[in-house]
Amino acid sequence: MSLTRASTWAASPSTTRAQPVHLSADPKGERIAYASNKSIFLRSLTNPAESIQYDQHTHPTTVAKFSPSGYYVASADASGAVRVWDCAGTDQILKLETKPIAGALKDLAWDSESKRLIAVGDGKERFGAAFTADSGNSVGEISGHSSVVNAVSIRQQRPFRAVTASDDTCVVFYTGVPFRYSKTIRTHGRFVYDVAFSPDGEYFVSVGADAKVFLYSGKEGEVIGEFDTSEGHKGSIFAVSWSPDSKFVVTASADATLKAWDISSQTCVETWSLSESDGPSVPDQQVGVVWTAKNEIVSLSLCGDLNVFTRGNPKPAKIIKGHQKGITALTATEDAVWTGSYDGVIRSWDTKEGEAREVEGETHTNQVVEFAQVDGGKVWSVGWDDTIRIADARVRSFDGSVIKTDSQPRGVSRRGGEVFVAVVGGVVVYDAKGEKVGEVVTGYEPTAISANPMSEEVAVGGADNVVRVYTFKAGKFEEKTTLTGNRAPVTVVAFSPSGTLLATADSSGKIILYSNTPSSTYEIKTTRWQFHNARITSLAWNTDSTKCASGSLDTGVCVFDTEKVGKWVGGRGAHKDGCAGVVWSGVEVPPWLVLTPLNLRETGPPLRTARPPAPPHSTRPPYDLAASQSRVLPKALGPEAVLARLMPTQVRRFTRNLEILEGCYRLGRDRHLAVIKPSLRGPFLFWFCASHDTALTFDMRHTFSFSCLDIHVHQRYLDTSTPRTLPIIFPSRSLLRTLNGPIRPLIFRSNRDRLSRLAAKVTGVKEGRRHHHYYSYPVYPIEKIMKISDKLEQIPKDAPYFSFEFWPPKTTAGLENLHARLFRMSRLQPFFVTVTWGAGGSTAALSLDLASACHQSHGLTTCLHLTCTNMDKSILDQTLLRARDAGIRNILALRGDPPRGQEYWTATSEDFVYARDLVRYIKEQYGDYFCIGVAAYPEGHVEGSVVVERDVSKDLGYLAEKVKAGAEFVLTQLFYDTEAFIAFEKELREFDGGVMKDIPVIPTIMPIQSYQSFRRMTKLCGAFVPPELLARLDKVKGDDEAVKMVGVDVAVEMIQRIYEGTEGRCRGVHLCTLNLEKSVGSVLEKSGLLDKVAEREDVPEVNIVNGQGRTVTIHESAIDDSAAPATNGMAHGNPGAKSRRTSSLISESQNRVVVEEIRADMARLDLLTVAKDAGKVESPASRRRSNSVTLQEGKSVMGKLATWDEFPNGRWGDARSPAFGELDGYGVTIHVPPQEALQLWQHPTDKSDISSLFVCHVKGELRAIPWSEEGLAPESEAIRQHLIGLNQKGWWTVGSQPALNAKPSADAIFGWGPKNGWVFQKAFVEFFVSPEDWRELYERLKEQPQISFYAGNRRGDHYSNMEQSDANVVTWGIFPGREVAQPTIIEEVSFRAWKDEAFAIWGEWEKIYPKGSPSAELINKIGENYLLVTLVHHEFLEQNALWEFLGVVNNE
Repeated sequence: MSLTRASTWAASPSTTRAQPVHLSADPKGERIAYASNKSIFLRSLTNPAESIQYDQHTHPTTVAKFSPSGYYVASADASGAVRVWDCAGTDQILKLETKPIAGALKDLAWDSESKRLIAVGDGKERFGAAFTADSGNSVGEISGHSSVVNAVSIRQQRPFRAVTASDDTCVVFYTGVPFRYSKTIRTHGRFVYDVAFSPDGEYFVSVGADAKVFLYSGKEGEVIGEFDTSEGHKGSIFAVSWSPDSKFVVTASADATLKAWDISSQTCVETWSLSESDGPSVPDQQVGVVWTAKNEIVSLSLCGDLNVFTRGNPKPAKIIKGHQKGITALTATEDAVWTGSYDGVIRSWDTKEGEAREVEGETHTNQVVEFAQVDGGKVWSVGWDDTIRIADARVRSFDGSVIKTDSQPRGVSRRGGEVFVAVVGGVVVYDAKGEKVGEVVTGYEPTAISANPMSEEVAVGGADNVVRVYTFKAGKFEEKTTLTGNRAPVTVVAFSPSGTLLATADSSGKIILYSNTPSSTYEIKTTRWQFHNARITSLAWNTDSTKCASGSLDTGVCVFDTEKVGKWVGGRGAHKDGCAGVVWSGVEVPPWLVLTPLNLRETGPPLRTARPPAPPHSTRPPYDLAASQSRVLPKALGPEAVLARLMPTQVRRFTRNLEILEGCYRLGRDRHLAVIKPSLRGPFLFWFCASHDTALTFDMRHTFSFSCLDIHVHQRYLDTSTPRTLPIIFPSRSLLRTLNGPIRPLIFRSNRDRLSRLAAKVTGVKEGRRHHHYYSYPVYPIEKIMKISDKLEQIPKDAPYFSFEFWPPKTTAGLENLHARLFRMSRLQPFFVTVTWGAGGSTAALSLDLASACHQSHGLTTCLHLTCTNMDKSILDQTLLRARDAGIRNILALRGDPPRGQEYWTATSEDFVYARDLVRYIKEQYGDYFCIGVAAYPEGHVEGSVVVERDVSKDLGYLAEKVKAGAEFVLTQLFYDTEAFIAFEKELREFDGGVMKDIPVIPTIMPIQSYQSFRRMTKLCGAFVPPELLARLDKVKGDDEAVKMVGVDVAVEMIQRIYEGTEGRCRGVHLCTLNLEKSVGSVLEKSGLLDKVAEREDVPEVNIVNGQGRTVTIHESAIDDSAAPATNGMAHGNPGAKSRRTSSLISESQNRVVVEEIRADMARLDLLTVAKDAGKVESPASRRRSNSVTLQEGKSVMGKLATWDEFPNGRWGDARSPAFGELDGYGVTIHVPPQEALQLWQHPTDKSDISSLFVCHVKGELRAIPWSEEGLAPESEAIRQHLIGLNQKGWWTVGSQPALNAKPSADAIFGWGPKNGWVFQKAFVEFFVSPEDWRELYERLKEQPQISFYAGNRRGDHYSNMEQSDANVVTWGIFPGREVAQPTIIEEVSFRAWKDEAFAIWGEWEKIYPKGSPSAELINKIGENYLLVTLVHHEFLEQNALWEFLGVVNNE
């Protein structure tokens, strides 16, 4: 069998109310390009069934534009990415991928040479960029706007000109090339939505929300005039387009009309209306328009309809319909395919024309669940609006019948004139007239239903993983049998047309086929239909019951053969966002349709083949893209897939006696073949033969990374005689070359061993006398990707463990350094690591990438945080799918933080109100694939105003609901009140009859890194700080090093007290690292956790040497004859016993490659050893010194590298540090609730009121301002009067420090860092200033070489006298035995990052006032126009030099 795609039936364009949509037509006028969800469609206007889908964007697409040459398309998405790709052929070859701005793009424009592009949108640092289409190099600057840019157009003649339109009500004109700002044109009074140059370049026009159209000269940008409004639009104008002859323009408006305008007279000459007689409706609003080269006008309605008009015809020549939302149901009638979508829209598609038609009448108001065809040409549909609706397929209209259901429908099936509807809590039966004729109430939740067309049987699938078969006769149900083969909630059940077969599918991707004949009643026929690895959404039988098609959320579709159950054909990537359904269409030649949330694709008839096709006669194995993207184990590939990946010269050798064995392929009696499934590119072939030395066959033309795989290897090659299965992952050659990653060696004796030669190749070590050499080959154990729940079951019940939490860094350099830090910390062998998820999904992409890297690159068991705040199903589905594809098996399900601008949390989706909803949804969609954790609050939820008012018992009720929904472990909120946690844990165990008695509860502890960050974090999360702890910190708060040591001691005491207070029930601890490592390592060493973990046999050997020279050894389990086989790498037995280790050479040469000599050019010299030392049996003392990790500064891997950024002094820390930036994860905020903010800052109406607020804050009379939740630091007392002077003149300060020359590090006011040191400071100040004052200050700064400055505004303008790579150290310290510490650095990258946040805070402040109020307008105006300025004076010996320059020294 084979599958080929016959056509793609496209989705409708995506639209948003009150937002323009930019359409594009190719130079011939034959196709249009538009964005739909995460895809781009190129759709034929003559035959709408012909379309091309481009699905390589990973975020929702926003715009697509044909190049003037017609050979390329440029498309953009909401992340700011632009992709330029070939549209002339079917390969869609990528020419360029770039990200010109950091934000959603709104429009693109090509120049006439198809060489340059301008992209505009809603950026953070800038709102647009000009660049080349082949390399992405800049060809100008797009500036001049203060808000989102909606549209851009480029003049198609030389000299080039460009024009942009923005929400700031301005049109900006540019000259080029390179494109430069020329002028700002203020003709519109409201948002400007679109601009367009005429084809001849003589004019351009602009339209906007004020319903006005303005005409300008194309060369100079001069205003020619406004079009006559007497016959103009009555609503906002969203789009404009020129006729090919440049004599007319057409406009599209929210009043549901299109108007053609004559340029010479500037009057309306023709109007087309899409509204009915009773006036315009919202779905008919026209949000986009394009005038094609064939003189056709194509407009876009808000409902997604594409309307094609011609001049002189008041009605559309055609209307192209489709779906805007994900398709969720379909069925095939005799001449059409019916589809229903998430928003309740139902379409009928003509199978010959491929044209979608509207089903007339009142349709569903919510998701359509499923269809059923009833005799008489009727189509029944059930939806989440709790209704059943009946339509006549012959006339494509609803007959008005609406049947209300008592609860939400889950599925529908029919048999003759009876219709069976599964609802939550039961099954209801109706006759063809809609009358209820039967009902049964179930004790479980039905999820799927199918009626046997040849008998009285009805199969019902349940959320309890069970399929129950009933007989329905005379209006009564009787349970006949139960089928328990599925291991996850059942999602689909389907009887074959013959009634002799029943297929059941579940959320884990498993399909079971049952035989239902008189001789074998519901006996399992096969369980081998395991192509999918995610929720099965649909099953469809052909008419003769010989083929069954399936669709899944894993993006794959498959057709199985019921006669030869091992035969099937399918592929991944059939649909970008998962397949929602399949159906066979036609009888004689059965092509079948595959349903996607975006479109429909029709494939040709399957082909029958008697045997697999012969392999190609080439020297390179063929590459199967669809198979390479799969994440299944090789045993699910089938013999054909294996043979397709063999070297051609070996095919004949392996074609006999092929069978599956232990996850591999057994070839004859003594040969075992393993095909490594790649996660990036191409196949690798490993062939193990038990009859001679281990052989390795591989293709050196590729480099790959590999997914997990079980390889059956006779362990005789490891000097043992007991066969066992070794679960391993081979990393890429580049990774092998650096040996970067957790080193868990699989050692092969090098006696004529090809693995040894491979190791020599990738490490650069030449082979000498083979019998003297042993090679450690790095592999990732399968336990690294285990579920946390499985790992907990494998270790002894009282064995301790620890885990780490990381968060995505804010800068690229910080991310790179975090990976280096992860490599070092992975050697501490954490039980698992977690990666945080920003509020509202703000760090979604970064969190996923970091979690994937933790798992794939560092071999760590990884748990991804996931929130349901501001998250709809499509985002969650994509996130979970990416996590699964990355191999992540653990999710921490959270409700999420309050969205910005809200005082209290409110749900944005009815589907996900609480974390338990997210837990339940993950379980429904993925079954047991993910191990799900949830959060607990030992002191009560943070939404309580103070700790004493929180209701812990109420929170426990919510926690119990999450556990019942499927949670398998609990992570607590951070806390410092240990006794409160112990009481909480005890109450938790006894709550609700002990429902949570055995669930693992892991306390979260954050080692204190600095006094200020500690106070801020505890205030933010509402953690109670015991007075005795606060007293300990107050004594040393001026000594950062001492604060860290107190933090280590406190964490150690908490760990010990928790273990004792819970009587060993809480044996694990979760450490918030804040992306730092020194304190964490010290806590582990001082608490004795490393000693205790070292006694387990399931962890590698790693040595930690603390600052006092004491060494703790964690043993790596050796491959030992006497050791009992471990399950997934976890040893069983007495945790107090020492690891069994042999004195053999193999067991002692861990993490080493043995060589004759060590050369400087060898990679990773720390992992090599010379041959003369390889055979020595080390004493325990000497072994502890090998591969040591030292926490003391300046020594070994975790010394200097671990501590270089240990003093991250706020936001001005080193931008290269993983810990750079805010640590709370909330993003931009005013730090106080809105009501309190109003009390603090009142209602300012002019700039003097703002100045008064800043002055009061500097004086200490006002507790907080939006940029600082605390008062002035004590060190600022020396410059308080200078700051008052600046604020009084309207230069509002948000950061400053005095100059300082050699103060003791223990100084109560200025000191920081370890004792006995000296600290220094340069004076700097940071303030907001008006544009007028900045122009004067800028000219003065040009004459001051001793002052470095940075300045910028919201619209992206940037000024500085420093190079981009320059850095200004403004605070440094000298300490005994250490290098110079430089904790405070001001550089361009950190200034830009803070500048964006600083101006965003103006926006957050504006939100607390009513829209349009004087205070809101004042703050908005300041935020739009003012600049943020940072000055650093390098003459630190002159303490008043900076302030004298600013003219505030004598201020009193």
